[in-house]
Amino acid sequence: MKTVQEKIQEKALMFEKIDRAKEAQADADFGVLIAILNKWSKKRPDNKELKQMIEAAVSAYTIMQSYHTDRRFYHQSINQYRADKDRAIMRARKSEEKKQEDKKAEGKSLEELTLK
Repeated sequence: MKTVQEKIQEKALMFEKIDRAKEAQADADFGVLIAILNKWSKKRPDNKELKQMIEAAVSAYTIMQSYHTDRRFYHQSINQYRADKDRAIMRARKSEEKKQEDKKAEGKSLEELTLK
């Protein structure tokens, strides 16, 4: 049976795969758009509106890529923070267990001293 943490990680991985697929599709779509605009601009190099459209498409693509990069870094940061938190919790648990063991051992040695 999966833990809640495992289910959350599985779901996050699924969304990451979906995001990557969307990014790939957007890249392909922009590739087609830029290729067609480039072809048209060669036929009509003096068309100002076409030049504006090309500049807008390139700008939109750049913004989209920046957004995707930022999103990836954000998720990497969140994963790193989560891993750091989990490690800190594990250290605290081990420390608490050691403290409990030490208390038990101390209690036993006090009993041995008082019995003698």
